[in-house]
Amino acid sequence: MSKTMYHELKKVSWLLCILVSTPAFANSAYEAVQQGNTLYQQEQYDGAAKHYATAAEQLPDAAEVHFNQGNAAYKQQDFAKALEHYHQALQTADPALETQTKYNLGNVKYQQALQSVAKPQEAVANLKNAMTYYRDSLDADPKHPSARYNLELAHKLIQQIQQQQQQNQNQNQEQNQDQNQQSEQAQQDRESQQNQQDRQNQEQPSESERAQQDQEDQPEQESQQDPSDQQANASQDASEESTSPPESASQELTPEEAEQLLNAIRERTRETDREREQRRRARMRATRVDKDW
Repeated sequence: MSKTMYHELKKVSWLLCILVSTPAFANSAYEAVQQGNTLYQQEQYDGAAKHYATAAEQLPDAAEVHFNQGNAAYKQQDFAKALEHYHQALQTADPALETQTKYNLGNVKYQQALQSVAKPQEAVANLKNAMTYYRDSLDADPKHPSARYNLELAHKLIQQIQQQQQQNQNQNQEQNQDQNQQSEQAQQDRESQQNQQDRQNQEQPSESERAQQDQEDQPEQESQQDPSDQQANASQDASEESTSPPESASQELTPEEAEQLLNAIRERTRETDREREQRRRARMRATRVDKDW
C-alpha cells in the first residue's frame, strides 16, 4: 500500500482556556486547566489529562474542558476516549468551538481507519465518517486549510484501499484458476492412465483364457505324433495287457499248462521287442536319408 496512506494529519485544534464567573471555582478550575495546558505543551499528556479531569469534576458541563480532555486522549492514542470527550464538547453554543471539535473528530476517525486498515470495509467506513466531519468543519469555516487538506487525504486513502482490494481479488481469482487448472490436469492424467491400463488389460488374456488356450493346443500336439509311435504304443499296451495275469480264474492251472502259458507270453514279448527294434531302425534310416539331401 502506498506510503501516502501514512501522511500526517494536520494537528488537532488548539487548547482552550476557560473563563468562569464564579469566584469559588475560578482559582481551582482555572489553575487546573492552566497546569494541564502547560504539561500538554511539554508533551506530558498523561499529566495534562489528570489536571483536565480535575477541572471537569468542578465544571462537568464545560465544553472547553471536554475539548482539552479529547486532545489529551488523542495524543495518547486513546481514540475511543477522545471520541467521547469530543462528542460532549459538541454541546457547546460556540460556533467556533463546534467547528474545531468536528475537525478533531475527523482526525480521530482517520486514525481509527489506519488502525483498521487490515479490515478494508471497516477502514473505509471510518474514513467516510472522517470526511463527513471535515466537510462539516468546512461548511462552518470554508477557509479552514487543515480540514480541506485532511479531506483530500482521506479521499485518496479510500481509493488506495479499494485498489488494493481489487488487486487482492484479482490475485485470488488467478490463484483459484491456477488451482482449478491443476486439478483438471491431474484428473485428466488419472483418466488417461486408467484408460491405458484398461487397454493393456484387454490386450492381455486372463489366466482362465490362457488355461483354456493351453487345453485347446494339447490335443493338436497329441494328434501330431508319429503313427508308428501310436501303433507301437498300442502294441505295447496290448502286450502289457496280455502279460497281466487274470485277476481271477475259475480253475487252477496244472504245471504243464502254466509252463505253456509262460512260454507263450515270453514269445509274444520277444515279437513285440523285435517289432519295436525294426521300427526304430527304420526311423534311423529315414533320418540319415533326410540329412544326405
